[in-house]
Amino acid sequence: MRRRLLFTMALGLTLAGSGCATALNVQDDALRKPYGGVTMRLTDFFGGSESGPFSEYAALFFWPFWVVDKPLSFIGDTLTLPYTLHAQRNDQSPPTSQGPQSTPSP
Repeated sequence: MRRRLLFTMALGLTLAGSGCATALNVQDDALRKPYGGVTMRLTDFFGGSESGPFSEYAALFFWPFWVVDKPLSFIGDTLTLPYTLHAQRNDQSPPTSQGPQSTPSP
C-alpha cells in the first residue's frame, strides 16, 4: 500500500509539472511557433543557459520532466494550434497602410 501511494504521488507531481512547454510557447512571443512545446530544447524548458555554471546539473535534474512533457505538449500544442497560428500571423503581418495620400494642389 505504501509503494502504491509513493508511486501515485510521484506520478502526480510529474504530471503536474508537465505541459509547461506548451504554456511557455503560448505565453512567450519570442518562443511562439506551431508545436513549439514539442520542439522546445531542454535549456529553454528549464530556463537555463547552456553555458551556466550549473547547466549540466539542471539538465540532469530536468530531463525526465522534459521527456514526460513531450506527449502532453503534443496534445496541448494541438489544442492551441489555432491560437498560435493566429497570433503568429498577426505578429508577422505588416501594418496596413491606406495607400498614397494625395494632397490638394493649390
